[in-house]
Formats: sequence, structure tokens, C-alpha cells
Amino acid sequence: METQKKVLLLLTGKLANVDNLIATAVFLKKNYNYKIMPLYIRNIDIFIPPANLMVSALGGGVIGNNLEENDNERIKDLYKKLTLNNIIEPLIIEVGLTNKIVEEYMKQADLLLLNRNQNLSDDTFSILKESYKPILLINEQEFSFNNVLIASDDGPKVNKSVGAFYSLFNNVNNFKIISYTKDVDEHALMEYLSDKKKNVEIKNYENIDEFYENLNKASLLIMGNLTKSYFLEKIAKKGLSIIENTSVPIFIGL
Repeated sequence: METQKKVLLLLTGKLANVDNLIATAVFLKKNYNYKIMPLYIRNIDIFIPPANLMVSALGGGVIGNNLEENDNERIKDLYKKLTLNNIIEPLIIEVGLTNKIVEEYMKQADLLLLNRNQNLSDDTFSILKESYKPILLINEQEFSFNNVLIASDDGPKVNKSVGAFYSLFNNVNNFKIISYTKDVDEHALMEYLSDKKKNVEIKNYENIDEFYENLNKASLLIMGNLTKSYFLEKIAKKGLSIIENTSVPIFIGL
């Protein structure tokens, strides 16, 4: 009997790094039998009523027209790239509040794939805060499972993320747990993964710069949900956060 496919919601928009998002989606489709649900959310500024649109001082044209032309070109380019990569599922095009649209389509998906920058956009932050399904954040770095790191305070948030990761990718066998000022002898995650016959290393860092330096060696970083995570509470007070200080793909299990 054929294994039921998991569904990947591939979110794109005006700021997305489309090439790496598609490459990651293709990897998951090929290696984990994911069905891809591509979703493009249009630039909402296009649909502001004409009376509220600004007029270009250079050409006398309406700026909204240029926005629509640019958006249409992005959609054409996206459709072409999806087709070239054998992603044959229909491209869904929506306009509206990004987090609300994503919330609705995630009802049909197992995993959300979206682009991320080091400085979170308002849309991305809203999605991270409100999502109820696991999220894979991709930037320009190539995604793989070659060097999976877990940023852990051994709290329930990161434990939940690791559990969600295991349910989606249970054939990944090698992990390294890294922690910042946490007693490694008390890490329950070590026992949790060892009981599942996984190879696990653990390392604690007292120096924050060394901690981030090693996070950036990951091919994939697993971390806890952003809402009340240890890292935002303890580190962001100093103007730092994991997302702002790393350039690697990140998995967050909700």
C-alpha cells in the first residue's frame, strides 16, 4: 500500500528567495515524498483604491500600476521555475493579510516552508507567533540533514520541536545538541534521542560568541517556538537572538 503523502505549504511572495525555496521543496518531494502546495501572496499595495494611490513624479503614472506589473512578472517567473523543477501542483495565488492566509492553508499541510531574512519581517514574525504547524525557514544557504544542530535549554519548547522533527524526518540519525550556560548532565533531550537509537553529541558554551559561531556551522538548526523561548527571554534582552545571529536553515516545531 502506498504511503500517504505529507503536504508541504511552499510560501512565496515579493521578498522570497524563490530559487532556494524551490530547491528545498524538490529535495523534500524527492526524498520524503512530500506533495507540494505552492502559495503566492500578492503585494496588497496593488489593490489600494485608486484615490489613495500615489502618483509618480517622474512619469505621471500611478505607482500601483508599476507594482502590479512587477508582481505579475514575479508570478510568471515563479510559475516557470516551478514547472522546470517538475512541481506540477497548481500555483495558488491569494491577496490579503499574509498570516491569515497562511493560517487557513496550513489546515491542509504538515509543514510550512518559507523564506527568512536575519531581520524578521512583520509578516514572518506573525506567522512564527501564530502558526500551529511545524515551520522550515530557509535563506540563501543550501538545506540538508548533513549537520543537524539543536539549540537547547532543555525546556519544553525545544523538546516539542525535536519531537515534531522526529515525526516528519525519523530517518535522520545524527544530532548535536548545543547549549548556552546549561548543565549538560541534566539534558533530557540527550536521553530522548538516545532512546530512539539516534547518535547524539552535546556541548555547552559559556561564551555567547562561541555559541553562535557553532550554530552557524549547522546545515539545519532545530530550535523552540519563538513565543516564550529561552533564547528570546535570556538573550534578546541584549539585542541578540538566534535568528538575527545565524545564517542557517531553521526548523521550529509548533
